[in-house]
Amino acid sequence: MATVTILFLAANPTDTSALRLDKECRQVGERIRSAEHRDSVRLVSRWAVRTDDVIQALLEERPYVVHFSGHGQTNGLVLEDHEGKSRTVTPKAILAVLKAIPDNLRLAVFNACDSLSLAKAAVKVLDSAIGMKRPIGDEAAVAFAGALYQGMGFGRTLQESFDLALAALQMACVPEDSTPKLVLKRGGDAKSLRLIVPKSASLAMPATGAVALWQEKLAVLIEAEAIETDAARKFQLSKQIEEARRKISELGGAA
Repeated sequence: MATVTILFLAANPTDTSALRLDKECRQVGERIRSAEHRDSVRLVSRWAVRTDDVIQALLEERPYVVHFSGHGQTNGLVLEDHEGKSRTVTPKAILAVLKAIPDNLRLAVFNACDSLSLAKAAVKVLDSAIGMKRPIGDEAAVAFAGALYQGMGFGRTLQESFDLALAALQMACVPEDSTPKLVLKRGGDAKSLRLIVPKSASLAMPATGAVALWQEKLAVLIEAEAIETDAARKFQLSKQIEEARRKISELGGAA
C-alpha cells in the first residue's frame, strides 16, 4: 500500500483574529495515528505560510491531499506576506498553481471561512475539493478536519469520510454541519474515490472508480501536451502522462 502524504498549510497573519490552527493540526495527527492504516499516511505541516511557501511545499512534498487552514474570504484565501500580515490569494491564483503542479494531488481541503469559491476553482484540475459555504468557527473546523482524516485513515471512501465529518459535528452539538461542501470534478464519484485503498477493497474493485479518474486525467494531460508550445512545460506534461499510465496499469486498467 503506497504512502499518502497530507500537506497541512496554516496561516494566521498578525492583523487577523487568532485561530487554534495548532489544535486543528494536532487533532488531525491524533486521528490519523489512531486509524487502521496509519502507517500508510504521512502528515506534513507548514506554518505561517506565505504565498511562495505554497509552491515550495507542493514541489517538495508532492502530496495527495493539500489542506489549507486559516482565514478565508469570499475573494480568496488569506496567507501571510513577508512581514506576517495578510495577503489574499484569489481562486484564480490557486487554480494557476494547481495547474502548474498537479503531480499526485487528488484532494484540496480549504478549512477556512467562505472558501467554497476556492474549492470550485480547484476541481477544474483536481478530482475533488472541500470548501466552506460561509464562516466556520474554530470548534467546527477542528472537529470536521479530525473526523474527515479519521475516515480516510480507515480506508473509507471520500464520500463516507465527508459524511462522517458532518456527523461528528452533529455528535458534538456544533450546528455547522451544513457549512462544509464537497465539490467534485465533472464526472467524479466520491463514493468510489479512496485516498487509501485497503487490499481487500482493491481486489473487489476492478477497473472502475480510481482507474476511471486516472484515465480521465490522462486524457486531459495528453490533450494539454498536444497543444503546449513551451518545451519545459511539454516535458513536465510528458512525465505526468507517464505517471498516469503507470497508475492505470497498477490498478489493472487500460491506458
